[in-house]
Amino acid sequence: MPLVSYINAHKGEEIAFTRDNTHDSLETFTFTTESGQEIIYNQAIRDSSGELTGIRQLNEVVISTKAHNIAERNGIITIGFVLTIPSCLIHDSWQTEMVPVMLRGEDTTAFPKIIVSGKEFKRSQANGYRKFAKYMEGIIPEDASFLESFSDMEGLSIFLERHLPQSMALNGIRNDFLKTKSGVSEKEIIDKYVKEWLIERNEKRKSRIGEVFLRYVKNPYVKGARLDSVIKDKYGNFDYHYSQDVATNQESRKLYLWVKGCVRSSSGLTYMLADSDTITYNVSSVSAFTRDIIRYKKKVIERRVNQRYDSRISFKAGKYKIDPYHNNNANELEKICSMIENVFKENEFEIDSIKIISSSSPEGKFKTNERLSKQRSTEIEKHITDLVIEMSQKYKTLHLHHGKLVGGYGDGQHDLNGKIIQCIIPENWQLLYKIIERDTILANKKGLLDCFAEVEPDKRENLLSKYKQEYNYLKENIYPLLRKVSIELNLLRIGMVKDTIHTSEPDTLYTRGVNLLKKREYSKALEILIGYNDINTAIAHLSLGQDVSAYSILEKLKESAHQLYMMAIIHARKGEEQEAARLFLKSKELDIKMAYRGGLDPEISKLIEKYNLNKDLFE
Repeated sequence: MPLVSYINAHKGEEIAFTRDNTHDSLETFTFTTESGQEIIYNQAIRDSSGELTGIRQLNEVVISTKAHNIAERNGIITIGFVLTIPSCLIHDSWQTEMVPVMLRGEDTTAFPKIIVSGKEFKRSQANGYRKFAKYMEGIIPEDASFLESFSDMEGLSIFLERHLPQSMALNGIRNDFLKTKSGVSEKEIIDKYVKEWLIERNEKRKSRIGEVFLRYVKNPYVKGARLDSVIKDKYGNFDYHYSQDVATNQESRKLYLWVKGCVRSSSGLTYMLADSDTITYNVSSVSAFTRDIIRYKKKVIERRVNQRYDSRISFKAGKYKIDPYHNNNANELEKICSMIENVFKENEFEIDSIKIISSSSPEGKFKTNERLSKQRSTEIEKHITDLVIEMSQKYKTLHLHHGKLVGGYGDGQHDLNGKIIQCIIPENWQLLYKIIERDTILANKKGLLDCFAEVEPDKRENLLSKYKQEYNYLKENIYPLLRKVSIELNLLRIGMVKDTIHTSEPDTLYTRGVNLLKKREYSKALEILIGYNDINTAIAHLSLGQDVSAYSILEKLKESAHQLYMMAIIHARKGEEQEAARLFLKSKELDIKMAYRGGLDPEISKLIEKYNLNKDLFE
């Protein structure tokens, strides 16, 4: 006898019974508890209510299908099968539950359940929910008025009216500091009239909700169940015609399906059914026609390469020395170091020049800002020079064009030969104007912008400061954006003489699109392949059901077996059977494998059967 599992529904306990072969004549079953105790059960058992329940053999559910070869269309696979429930599982007091399970690759997916319930089972279910609903009616909800629900409202109302008429407690407004003339607080009065026993009883009822639900509702309603159709055959069995759409993926070439099930009695006892046999589906797809084409694209290699990096190195007020511990300087300096090191590490470029563009915000005197900007730029130049020296020593290379590091490594006499260029913007008024113009928060933008008509920078700054609220906003939010250092690396490709070289290289983007097509990720593949208009593009269109786009590409391609076959599919979809048959036969002439492929695609297999298009295979 197969494994049968009995689940005590209202206690959540599962007991597994297996046949004891030493007591065949007695129909004995044994169960070993967690403590090691062995319990022997004979032909019947009693559940928790004391009801005697017989043990019987239950026939398994059967699944069948006409089509083991199915086609993927528009990125969807439609799995169809017939699920047969034997008559012995259909009972007025039972509910039969079945779950189709699909295995694809290493992943299993449960489809919506199929439920068949007897009238008595349904009545028992509804009765259990009614009892539970009645229990819930006896629980005072959280949003109910506390005083109305848990106090002697009549007595409380009279007392407050006589001794504390100013109280608003009955209207839901509590004031625990309010007192009567004799010194009794509103809180003490309310506490006296609150029925504590009623609160305790309500809390106890709430704490037992789960327990009561399991007691009354032995068989909860099953959510998400789906039943396509029911046909009762002449033997009293029930046939369920089940259809499920599944989105395709790279593991969809072969699918496996079986059904798990159980039978529940209205008393809450559950019988687990043996799994059904497994159906194997072979899934065909036009993605099988994908071509491994290697495409090349033209590439222009420039001798000169420019890299620009905006740094936010902060300086203390009136200072120009770099403080690595000030604000976020440590991170910014690390980024500059990485930028310089990458040039040396990759060993593909040499440094032609380094441009440092330093700008400041307008607060303070212009002359002071000009001097500070120059000093700060010089400090950054020293820092970059040290980095170049450090990296040239680390990687043993001298990446300088028409320049040199004088004195060799390690003697401290290094010269970048004027290749570091400083560009100073003492006060970046041009950028400030653009930011104010685009700003959506400043209240008096017109007044601020009018200040820019003043030519003298210090006077212009003074005019701005008269708009106190706006000026404070500028200093806190806008001025920091003006204080920045941009570093521009102008590089030359090592060993290259011409300014540009035209060459070809494999088109890795196209290859990625082809790989996505093989994985049946059609939408992503088409995003890449749509501009190429070749057979792989047509396959992506066809797989997504975009027949017109696919055909417009196919008819322009060089004639081939796969091209003709796919055009035949499109004509068949349009109902143009004669043209579809002609193209299919022509594809067979070029490649006999198309004759066998035709049996996998429903559009072509129907034509083969209707017009006997493969009769030549048997002559």
